[in-house]
Amino acid sequence: VQASACDGVPLFADAEEGVWKELFLDVGLMNHACGVNWQMLERMDGTRFVNEGAMAEQFVGQHLLYREGCLANPRLAYWLREGVKKNAEVDFVISSGKTIYPVEVKAGKGGSLKSLRELILAKRFGKAFRFDDNPPGRQTIAMNAGGEVVEYELISLPLYAIGPAVDCLDDIVLS
Repeated sequence: VQASACDGVPLFADAEEGVWKELFLDVGLMNHACGVNWQMLERMDGTRFVNEGAMAEQFVGQHLLYREGCLANPRLAYWLREGVKKNAEVDFVISSGKTIYPVEVKAGKGGSLKSLRELILAKRFGKAFRFDDNPPGRQTIAMNAGGEVVEYELISLPLYAIGPAVDCLDDIVLS
């Protein structure tokens, strides 16, 4: 997954060479590489995985990576801002036509959207996606940017909905 400045489409026109993060082919291979097997999963008694955030990101990422099917070269972007005290990362950034959508992934029901807000303020994207453990929802979020109000619509979907969401991204945005 390549880092992109997300200044416009195509997202890879301003990709940062040599700045990327890896995704496994699928969640099962990731778990195997971490030493997780079926016997371990069957014995789980509510214990939480230390890497469940990475697993959730892997799960969503593998679906987004192949959303254009097998006819296109699979590519995926994310947004990264590095600084001494101002690091920020949005898990994925996708485009549909000329519109760019940030995608944030959370393993549980909560979590800060600080990096997503930073990206929205910097680029003024009108819509963003969040995949987590909450029920589906939409909300308009308004932020103050030096006296200017910046609004965006946050479309929240449960993690399990990534498959169907990928197939009907444009319909979700337009509805």
